[in-house]
Amino acid sequence: MALALVAVARGRAHLGGSYVHEVPLVEIKGDNCHVLILGEDWAKIEPFIKDGSFDPLIVPNAPRTARLDPSHDMGALELVDQPFYLYVLNTLKLLFTESYPTSKL
Repeated sequence: MALALVAVARGRAHLGGSYVHEVPLVEIKGDNCHVLILGEDWAKIEPFIKDGSFDPLIVPNAPRTARLDPSHDMGALELVDQPFYLYVLNTLKLLFTESYPTSKL
């Protein structure tokens, strides 16, 4: 989710909304990215976007070893934009302290 939010902030993905069986969802879509977030979880994240906390300009840039250009895979954002990615990731860890169940299907 952190990578998807960084992609939105950098203009590499777009936000949208939808419902599935009357459950509100926020959808983040971009190149190699498709994330669905429950509306109740989005309610925890949205204030950080609205107040500018997830603005990449507030996080100092690390010296770049690679350029951020449209030809890069979105996964490269984690490396190219590492200080901002880690800032978003650590903020999300504070907001979502419980682990989601996973399975080995």
